[in-house]
Parts: sequence; structure tokens; C-alpha cells
Amino acid sequence: RLRKLEGWAGASELWSGREGGVIDGPALTADGQRVAFTVQSRGKTWLYVMNSDGSGARRVAQQLDVRGAPAWSPDGKWLAIAALQGTEPRLFKIPEPEGPAVKLTDEYALDPVWSPSGNFLVYSAVDVATVFESKQLTELPVLGRNFTKFVLLSPGTQQQTWQHAATANPQGSTQT
Repeated sequence: RLRKLEGWAGASELWSGREGGVIDGPALTADGQRVAFTVQSRGKTWLYVMNSDGSGARRVAQQLDVRGAPAWSPDGKWLAIAALQGTEPRLFKIPEPEGPAVKLTDEYALDPVWSPSGNFLVYSAVDVATVFESKQLTELPVLGRNFTKFVLLSPGTQQQTWQHAATANPQGSTQT
């Protein structure tokens, strides 16, 4: 659901969720006239735009399976959002009121934010700075649990697996 609180008198419903559930945070244009938000429906995440009174809801950039929160440019002429390309999110900008999406990055990117001037965007990228030494991996504490397999999942990389030689694990279970 998407709700609007105005004048502190009570909230009104802008999006009921019948066509899909709202995920991530909505974004308002600088003049407060339009709202962009993401909706998950039938296994895909869509970008919607509507007037701030709840009217005129429409799906934008229908070819994109979006991820994260959208962001309006300061002039309200562009929306920036991440969308899946292959298996990872890339950054796109979409002209408003309509037009084709323009890919901005070839790297992992999420949750863009426009600068106040509109001259640049800041976004979250994959964390590649974490480096594990093999000694750190072999000396991980068991902490009294009886699991023997660790799986490290990090964005933008393949699954990395290693075994810990614990003495007791009769079930042979794996914990991630």
C-alpha cells in the first residue's frame, strides 16, 4: 500500500496493492506533484508514476525489471532506477513523461540519488573491498554449533564455499 499524510489530519490511500505490492521507498518530484514507486507483481518488479493525489497511475519503462528505490531528477524530467540486466542490477534513467530507458552503468548499481543541481548521481555499488585471507577462513570459530560448511555469498561474485573440520555433525547439514 501507498499512503499520503497531508495536513496531519489523517492518511489517504494512494495505492491499494490490488495490482501488486509496493516495495522500497516512493519518491516525490521536487514540486510534490508526482510520485514514483515500485510494485512487485507476478514475479517482476515494475516502476509506476502517479499524481500525488493518487490519480493517473501508470507503469513506466515496462521492459525493465526494476530493483531498489527510484529517484527523480531535480527538474522532474528524469527518473533514475536500477534494473536487472542479466543477473545484476544496472543504473538507468527514464525520461518523463515517456521515452526509452537509457542505461547509465555497466556495473552493479542500486538506489540512485540525484545531486541538487541534477549534474550527477550517487548510487550504491558492489562491495569489492572485503578481502579474506585463507588463514582467516581456516580459523573461523565454531561457536558451539555443529555445522561444517560455510558459504560466502557476496554481491557480484560467484558462490565461494569452504569446509570447516568440525568433529561433530551427525546430520551432515549445511548452514548459510
